[in-house]
Amino acid sequence: MKLRTDLSDRAAWSTYLTEALDGLYTGTADPAPTVGGRRAALVHLQAFDPTEYARTRNDVLRRGVSALSAYIRHAVLRLAEVRDDLIARFGSGSGVQKFVNELAWRACWQLVYAGLGERIRPERKPRRPGPVRLR
Repeated sequence: MKLRTDLSDRAAWSTYLTEALDGLYTGTADPAPTVGGRRAALVHLQAFDPTEYARTRNDVLRRGVSALSAYIRHAVLRLAEVRDDLIARFGSGSGVQKFVNELAWRACWQLVYAGLGERIRPERKPRRPGPVRLR
């Protein structure tokens, strides 16, 4: 099956894909709220201010997240591109350092997964039978 590429708005895409992919999913076929594409990714990157990231990244109310994950996951933005942009705009303060550290962990786990594949799921070390006793 070859999907159409001539539709221009999200509503038309949603309707078309709901019909074209009927039976291949369960639940409703609502499109994700994230708008895709390079232009949208760059808008999100420019809007992200990492200076408070280290302090607010786990704060649900302040929403210290970058909203860049989908663009990075689907290779619309490269890790090095994000890192270089943020350092160029904000320097290397603690918020930028923490965010760049998170990008590094992402890269690390991608390499681990590339090497291990589904073998990544089992634990790497056997569990210890009881509490660890310090001497």
